[in-house]
Amino acid sequence: MKNYLLLLTALLSLSNCQKDPAPPLLALPGQYYSANEIVAQPIRMYTQQGEVLNDALIEDFIHREYEPSGFLRTNQAIGDSLLLLTIPEKGPATLVSKTFYPTDFAQAQVSGQTHDSFTLTRVDSIQLLLPTTPPLRCAVLGDQIEKALPSRRCVPIVNQIGYSQLCWLKPAYAIGIRDGQLYLPALNYLVKSAAPGSRCLFSRGSRWNLFNPALRNQLLAGDTLVVQINEVALLKK
Repeated sequence: MKNYLLLLTALLSLSNCQKDPAPPLLALPGQYYSANEIVAQPIRMYTQQGEVLNDALIEDFIHREYEPSGFLRTNQAIGDSLLLLTIPEKGPATLVSKTFYPTDFAQAQVSGQTHDSFTLTRVDSIQLLLPTTPPLRCAVLGDQIEKALPSRRCVPIVNQIGYSQLCWLKPAYAIGIRDGQLYLPALNYLVKSAAPGSRCLFSRGSRWNLFNPALRNQLLAGDTLVVQINEVALLKK
């Protein structure tokens, strides 16, 4: 009987043990404006064998394959550029980009919030024709580098030489969260494939997005990926 009571007490104790609740997600509603400086972050390089940690080797690859100014080594002033992000309690967020040129305005839906990021998907869409020829290896990798992917709706087309589909894309952006503060990631990347029959080089810069880490496990022999995610603080008014 005594052993039974001890066992019952132990079971009751275990049932009362609960994991600490996850911290709540950051409350996003508010108005934010971009800081006047872009903060340079480390440049990362990946191959099928894993991450390359030799800085000299990374710099040599960039200078040999790409215009080196595309990646930052030091912080840089943004100048007269300004981004205003307004997230209401309900309804779509608004993005207003002010530069030397006329203001660019867009509406976007907030989704996919985690403790370290969320996604803005634009309400408007753009049209894109997809070619009939299969994409090069670099384009395949390039489509998977960014964490926040556009929503896509495609229909087949006929009698359009060289193209097989007409697609409507809604661009998506990732906004980072760290220590309760928002930041705008500026993703730069360089992709090279030396695979036989698919040699190519592809690069993009200053994408408002984060890196998709799952891509590192999909690199094949001959693939090289260089990534840098610089940051612009988004200050709450």
